[in-house]
Order: sequence, then C-alpha cells, then structure tokens
Amino acid sequence: MIVYKVDKQSQTKASTHIRDMATVLAEIGPTLKVLQETIVELEAGISSPSINHYRNELQQMIDQAIGLTHTITENSQKLAAVSDQATKHVVAIENHFDSILRAKES
Repeated sequence: MIVYKVDKQSQTKASTHIRDMATVLAEIGPTLKVLQETIVELEAGISSPSINHYRNELQQMIDQAIGLTHTITENSQKLAAVSDQATKHVVAIENHFDSILRAKES
C-alpha cells in the first residue's frame, strides 16, 4: 500500500527556502574560481615539488567542487519544483476523493 503525506505549509516553506538558497549557491562557483586564480598567483611567489603537488591537488578539488556546486544547485531547484507539483496533485486527489465520499454520505 502506498501512503501519501502532504503538509502543504511545510512543503511550501521548504521549497521557498530551497529557492532562496539558489542565490547563495550561485555565488559559490564564482568564489571558487577566484580562489583558483589566487592559487595560480601564489605559484608565482613560491614553487617547490611538494608545494606544487599540493597546489595541483587543491586545484583538482576546487574543479570538482565547482562542478558539484552546479549540480547541487540545479538538482535542488528541480526537487523543489517537482515537490511543489506533487503536492498540488496529491492535494487535488485528496480533495476529489473527499468530495466523492461526502457525496456518497448524502
């Protein structure tokens, strides 16, 4: 048996919060790009095999983080949109069943 639960107020609040966070998440990628550029500048100031290796690893982590940040932003927005639509559909189904049951009682 499938059980649906809808707390419209909670759902709306969570979706709104996720949408609001999109602005903050959108700033992370550019901020990480600035960090990458700064790390490249640092390379001009000091260079050694161990530092270069560490710096290269850090650059790779930043590249991965930029990609993940983009994916997280995109997927969280999709989740909010799908959840909103699902809430509307489940509420509509519940209202429909409720009206049918009331009509049978009359």
